[in-house]
Amino acid sequence: VVMQAINANSAKMIREAVALAPRGQRAHWVLFVQVGTESISPFYNALDRGSLEAASAILKDLLIIRADRDKYYYGADELFSRHPDVVWRLAKDAPVLVFELFDGLVWRSRFTEGGKRRVNYYIKNLVQDTEGGFSPIFKVLSKACNPKFVCHPIIELTADLVWGRLVYRTFLIRKTWFFFNFVVFVVGQCVFAGHAHVFDHDIPLRMSVLIFCRCLIYGGCLSSLLFHTTRRCVRSWKTKEITWVRRVLPVPAFLLEEWQEAFNVVVIIALLVMLGFEPLLWCLAQEGGAMFDNDGESCEETLSHEHMLGYTTTSGLALFAYATMMLDLATLSMRVSAFVLSCWHVIPEVFLYLIGVVFSIIGSSLSIAALQQEHHDFHGVGASLLSTMKMLAGMYNKGLYSSLHQHEAFMFPLIYAFYVVAAVFLTNMLVAQLISAYAKMHKDMVGYARLNRAEMISTWQPMVPARRWKKFLEAQKFEDPIEFNEGDIGLPGGVTTWELATAKVVTHDQIRRHGGSTQEDNPWPDEQDIILGELTEEDKIERIQVRIQTVMKEFGKALGAPSLMHCGSVRSGSVVDEQSSADSG
Repeated sequence: VVMQAINANSAKMIREAVALAPRGQRAHWVLFVQVGTESISPFYNALDRGSLEAASAILKDLLIIRADRDKYYYGADELFSRHPDVVWRLAKDAPVLVFELFDGLVWRSRFTEGGKRRVNYYIKNLVQDTEGGFSPIFKVLSKACNPKFVCHPIIELTADLVWGRLVYRTFLIRKTWFFFNFVVFVVGQCVFAGHAHVFDHDIPLRMSVLIFCRCLIYGGCLSSLLFHTTRRCVRSWKTKEITWVRRVLPVPAFLLEEWQEAFNVVVIIALLVMLGFEPLLWCLAQEGGAMFDNDGESCEETLSHEHMLGYTTTSGLALFAYATMMLDLATLSMRVSAFVLSCWHVIPEVFLYLIGVVFSIIGSSLSIAALQQEHHDFHGVGASLLSTMKMLAGMYNKGLYSSLHQHEAFMFPLIYAFYVVAAVFLTNMLVAQLISAYAKMHKDMVGYARLNRAEMISTWQPMVPARRWKKFLEAQKFEDPIEFNEGDIGLPGGVTTWELATAKVVTHDQIRRHGGSTQEDNPWPDEQDIILGELTEEDKIERIQVRIQTVMKEFGKALGAPSLMHCGSVRSGSVVDEQSSADSG
């Protein structure tokens, strides 16, 4: 019966079908259908067929809390047990149903106390999976990339709970070690480096600090990054989480999904190259292994310019990667994270501006170089490119503009046109694009910040020690029932909070309470009067039509006629016939 309702994509037929189910098996009817040796889920079957109306009816029926005089019935646990990936499936195939799922996991009291309302969030299945491990909900939401999903109250509560009481500590400890490595890197490569000329009056002290910092960089930072990245690569290879780039190069999936891990690889490569160019090792490899000669000159100064250039360039690349990875600390504040993400989202507009500027510079420079002119600033393509870039940056000598106007009359209009296009038109276009892009994403700015935090939680949650995870679950007491109202012990698996009474209007009890028999083999009593407010417009019109027909039949019987509606149709038909005959005559 349920499968027939799904084929018809009718919410009304779904309700009529599950109304026949025993109350203890109601969730089973819409989640399990045995066909031979294969088990089919009617709910997923509705999603596969695109029967979203039927899928919505099934989802709402599962997440309705019903009660008799003995116990409460709630299908959330059965739904997540049968379909642990239900959030990902809905986000991919039916995003509109994601909000219905999240709404069904929230219960609000219709009573208020002191201007506040009791709210129960049933987050157990969003925090842990069926085996007691970490739930993949935040990884799913970060992959969905929909900021509206993470702004739902139940996701906000779950994210704040997991971040504040579980992930935050691990994140801060790891980032403290990372920040220490960054400081050591700066001290060793920028402050006490040989080219910095710091503490030249005390060379032994400078060399001692330099050797200490380099040992920490290669022994502590490089080794820890190598161990962490190698372990994750081996794990990805064992679990076959590999992405083929251009169908040629196999790359672990986490390197393409997590930009921090990709930057870790950049730092590792840069540190390995630095180790190969390390001046201290080259000095030790020389005859005698002395760091200074008899004149007090450092060994680093005796190395070739190309050698030191390669070393310092690689060092600068590693330092830039380190500084970029420090952006993770913005996650500690939602406001700072929102600002960083706003900057990130408008970067494409800046690239478009730079493309336009580059084409303007190249086109103007080539046009000016092709003219017959003797001005030394524009003689040749290279000089012309340099001069036009100086003009755009405001670095060109303003006194030379008058000489260009007097002696190079044909060249000045081209320079003027270039300046108008590049400095005026494109710059103002950039400002307009930035304003438009920011206005477009401003309403979702907090959502993107929460999306970034969800990604951080999914990345750092597996690093939480098992002991702390177990302690966290014990503190939440998901196995203990929580109250609906004072003295009304309800369902387990949730947490209770309070919100302002004006935040959400609740006019009726969300729990469907029934009297009578409490046997689990009996179906629930008729709920037609209860679900009247949940009917679609078509269902409401159909109910009105049926009611009108019933009333007209009763009037027809009272008047002794077969039916007023039938008489009305006959009379109207006779009038039409008479009118048509009169017109023909």
